[in-house]
Amino acid sequence: MTEEERMEFGEFVLAGVKDWNAGNRESFLTRYGPGSGFTGPGGSTLSGVKGAALFYDTYHSAFPDCELRPENMFTDGEQGCVEGTFTGTHLGELKLADGRVIAPTGNRVVVHYAERWVVRDDVVSYIRLYYDQVELLTQLGVETVGPR
Repeated sequence: MTEEERMEFGEFVLAGVKDWNAGNRESFLTRYGPGSGFTGPGGSTLSGVKGAALFYDTYHSAFPDCELRPENMFTDGEQGCVEGTFTGTHLGELKLADGRVIAPTGNRVVVHYAERWVVRDDVVSYIRLYYDQVELLTQLGVETVGPR
């Protein structure tokens, strides 16, 4: 991969982060298309622009002041990985992949994440998100052991 290709991937990712942090939903969603796929913890599988919008809306509703802070980025061809930190204050309902809803706690969270991206023709083809769900739930004060 050339330096130019790395910069293009980095610029693509960082522009999305900038839109996420600014709450610029419409611009954030321009990076996704009908074939975009997303897999996250807890069995979440989303697709297309509607899936990206659902993901965006879920976290921006639950954490209105949320912010992504990328810390490391690695690229190879059309794919790359990003490590970073998600921060936010839990002021809205958080809808989990299994259907449960966590009422607002007012707690501030700091959660580390990693993502693997595939970008083709300036559109997200696929993102796989990893983060520690127990870390998030513990910071929210939610019981993580026992029946659902």
